[in-house]
Amino acid sequence: SNTLAAFWLISYGSGSAATSKQKRWLPVIRGAITLYMFMTGVIFAILLAPIEDAVLTAVPIDNIILHYVMPAALVLDWLLFPSRARITLRQSLLWLIVPVAYVLYSLVRGAIVHWYPYPFLNASKSGYAHVLGTTVILLIGVLAMSWLLRWLPSIIRHTEQLTNKL
Repeated sequence: SNTLAAFWLISYGSGSAATSKQKRWLPVIRGAITLYMFMTGVIFAILLAPIEDAVLTAVPIDNIILHYVMPAALVLDWLLFPSRARITLRQSLLWLIVPVAYVLYSLVRGAIVHWYPYPFLNASKSGYAHVLGTTVILLIGVLAMSWLLRWLPSIIRHTEQLTNKL
């Protein structure tokens, strides 16, 4: 997620030229990256940071930058500079492909190599029922955030229009 966010910020900030067809998909890509970064921050804060004796990165400042600063920066970017394009439900549902594929890949690979990237995905230690329960809760949160990210630009624009009329 952080790699995508860095790539997005550099390419978008540099004003890289894009065709009109590509420009149509830029808000959708931006929304996906914002969602993934939001998930990174929330999942880290709730499920990973409280784990005692966990070595999460080699340098503690990395956790702050990767799991708090960058997610906050991307969400603030979404709020402060709302997209003018309307994102359809279908487009926002496409955002779910990457996280769902990642979980499925992690579970299949973990069963084969007996290693899972995160403790909450470790089915051999906590069982598939627990992992499924955690995954469903995360998916509900992701769906809620997808809905919010989809509608926030419209709400912000509408609020600005009302404020300007007053």
